[in-house]
Amino acid sequence: MAVVDVTRIPDYQTMMLPLLQFTGEKKDETSTGEAVEVLAKRFGLEDEDLRVMLPSGLQPTFVNRVGWASTYMKKAGLLEATRRGFYRITSRGQELLKKQPTVINVKVSNSILSFLNSNNSKEHEVVRR
Repeated sequence: MAVVDVTRIPDYQTMMLPLLQFTGEKKDETSTGEAVEVLAKRFGLEDEDLRVMLPSGLQPTFVNRVGWASTYMKKAGLLEATRRGFYRITSRGQELLKKQPTVINVKVSNSILSFLNSNNSKEHEVVRR
């Protein structure tokens, strides 16, 4: 059995922009399974890379990282769940792609989330008055 270099498997933050780009190209809902397949090709991963499991042995590392990338982007409003295991790009995600970002990571998604939270609290203040 070949030794797999686990550093070849991108971390979830590295996957955020390619995942958003893929969902933007697709324009319809996608499954996590389809995203895993497409991103694995885009990152040039081999079957051996995709078989690397988390230390717990419960899930392949790459699948887990795609899942975390989508979770953070859903929290930032860049993706939206359409049903269990499926999601699509939102208008906010499309607007971000138009700006041609070079990276999307937790810092970027947290800044979007902070902006949304501050706007939501202002909206609630106006409603209460």
